[in-house]
Amino acid sequence: MAVIKNVQVADPGVSLSLDLTGLISPTKSLPNLTVSATVTNPDGTQHNSVFNINSPIFDSSNNPVMVIVMPYGDVNYPVGQQVRVNISASFADAGGSHSIDSVSNLPVMAQSGKFNVSVV
Repeated sequence: MAVIKNVQVADPGVSLSLDLTGLISPTKSLPNLTVSATVTNPDGTQHNSVFNINSPIFDSSNNPVMVIVMPYGDVNYPVGQQVRVNISASFADAGGSHSIDSVSNLPVMAQSGKFNVSVV
């Protein structure tokens, strides 16, 4: 089961970890991944970004966690204030679209200028 975690918001975008444990392995792939994120500022303005990978995703390194950074542009978030984040992850195959995980109305403190992301 996949899990969205470690959601961060900073000027210039959103970062998250997508744990694909059980969905990918060295011999099992995940096709056509789509991640959509919408951030709502305290004043109600929204910013949306969509991330697509159209090639199959395999886990060749024994690390099924993907770190994803989705840009929005500069000066879009109120630094030091709480924003609300909606994220959905899905994949599509011959059988249609399949939801992997989603988070709704997640409160996240907006940061300034950088993400604290480590990639293993």
